[in-house]
Amino acid sequence: MNTVPKIDVQMVGLTIRFIVQGELTQVAAILLEKSWEWAERSGRTVLVDLRAATFIDAFGRDLLIRMRESGIGIEGPGLVLRAMFEEAAADVGAKDKRRAYAEA
Repeated sequence: MNTVPKIDVQMVGLTIRFIVQGELTQVAAILLEKSWEWAERSGRTVLVDLRAATFIDAFGRDLLIRMRESGIGIEGPGLVLRAMFEEAAADVGAKDKRRAYAEA
């Protein structure tokens, strides 16, 4: 069952919080990325709240990883986020090993 993605924006002081509701799939990830770009230009602190997200596909996962690596705060179910970021780190490590083997 697909749920319609929704991204609410809350601005409090110097912080912009994007609240992801439903599925963070390719379409929603594009919207979130454009919103992030806008928020970055505003000079505000950016937070992403995933507590109401029901599903994150590969596009959403890749965007969240890039956002986290750039210093964006991401809130959500701790174990789920930890597993997602650990899996991404393992993927990067495996790619680095394959690259080093290929260059040897």
